[in-house]
Amino acid sequence: MPLCDVANMWKGSSVVLFEVRVPRTGANVQLPPRRTLFGPIGRRLVRVGAACYRTGGASGVCAMRSNEIERLIGERLTTIGATLSTAESCSGGLIAHRITNISGSSNYFSGGVVSYSNDTKEKLLGVPRELLTAHGAVSGHVARAMAEGAQRVFSSDYAIGVTGVAGPTGGAPHKPVGLVHIAVAGPGETLVIRKRFYGNRDMVKDQTADAALRLLLEQLG
Repeated sequence: MPLCDVANMWKGSSVVLFEVRVPRTGANVQLPPRRTLFGPIGRRLVRVGAACYRTGGASGVCAMRSNEIERLIGERLTTIGATLSTAESCSGGLIAHRITNISGSSNYFSGGVVSYSNDTKEKLLGVPRELLTAHGAVSGHVARAMAEGAQRVFSSDYAIGVTGVAGPTGGAPHKPVGLVHIAVAGPGETLVIRKRFYGNRDMVKDQTADAALRLLLEQLG
């Protein structure tokens, strides 16, 4: 019996997702016949999902990128006449990159900061030193302060703040690799979420950007 089985396929706002069941070891996954996996493209996607996008349980997710969520964000910001900024740490500017991949984004994207060091978070975004000392850079408190700092610095209506451990080094028992805190500051409130992502460094960054953009879209309503 094949160890890899397509469980579901659906279109999300930002990606087309193929959920696959794989063994916990993730090793030597046997693929079903090609005709059951949406042709050769689907077969290759499932192979990637089985090998890479592990969730740590009995399932994995493979994502095929589109710019749909970035486009929707741009449309909504344009409709309400609002602006956006970013403050990124572990994502290294990827969120700003994806936002500015949309033509016309200069009409609503004010700018972004890659605040990798604590010193940069403090000096450019106004993150209080005592907050960094008490909770550490990878925390919901700091993600919130980063988002609200970017909102203030760029005078934007909305702002994204992300901080986490992209790996493969830098993890600790209480703050493992893949732990990410994401905040979206808006005119009325700041939403903060905690996520744990899996995969290599690029995968953690990709998943961080996806989650941050989805949270922004939720905030925009």
